[in-house]
This record gives sequence, structure tokens and C-alpha cells, in this order.
Amino acid sequence: MEYLLVIASLIAVIGIFASYQKAISYFPNREIDAAFLQKVQTKLFIATAIVEVIPILLIVFAMTQLENAEFNPTIPIAIIIIVYIAIVLKTLMSGRDTLGSIDTKYQPQFKSLMIVTVGLISAIPIVSVVLLISL
Repeated sequence: MEYLLVIASLIAVIGIFASYQKAISYFPNREIDAAFLQKVQTKLFIATAIVEVIPILLIVFAMTQLENAEFNPTIPIAIIIIVYIAIVLKTLMSGRDTLGSIDTKYQPQFKSLMIVTVGLISAIPIVSVVLLISL
């Protein structure tokens, strides 16, 4: 049952990363303004909310099943951390690549979108690791 938390983390991390990739695919070869950035950010937040529904349900189910269970959390935590670090690095690298095609006037907004995405990606894995340690 501890692997439900791993599955929840994988779904959240990969799903949010895919949403981010789709969002930044609109940037190259396009005229960018503040309204466009807000539209992309809104779409990213909506996609993130949709992606996180299943991981949240899996976490709740895992909490009910793991209350009295005996298990070794080392392997699930290692899997979560390795995938999390890989996806965060990939997010930052793809954001850096896209940043070159954006007008310098809008680069700070794009950088903040990138940092917010890293925060969104971090939420479910942090919850899963804390639960695995505390149970």
C-alpha cells in the first residue's frame, strides 16, 4: 500500500510537467504580451488542478490503509525523490531553453511561471514523503 503514494507522486509530477510543456509550447515564434502570459498561466493552473485530483484521492486512500501497516519506506521514498529531482531539472532546463525566445520585457513573468511550476510539482511528492516517514 505504500506504493500508492509513489503512484500518486508519479501521476502528479509527470502530469504537471506535461501541462507545463504544453503551456510553454505556445511561446516560441509568437508575439508575447501580458494578456497572453496570463492566459497561459490560467490554463496551466486549470490543468494542474485536474491532474492533482487522482493523486489526492490516492493519498487519502493510502492514509486509511497505512495506519497500522508495517513497511520499509526507504525504496518508495528513493523512487519519489529520484523522479522528482529528474522532473524538476527537466522543467528548469526546458524553461531555460524557451526563455531565449521571449522578449526581455516578459522574461521575469516567464521566470515566475517556471518557479511556480516547480512549486506545483513539489506539492504531492513532499506530502507523500512526509506521510511515508511519519507512518
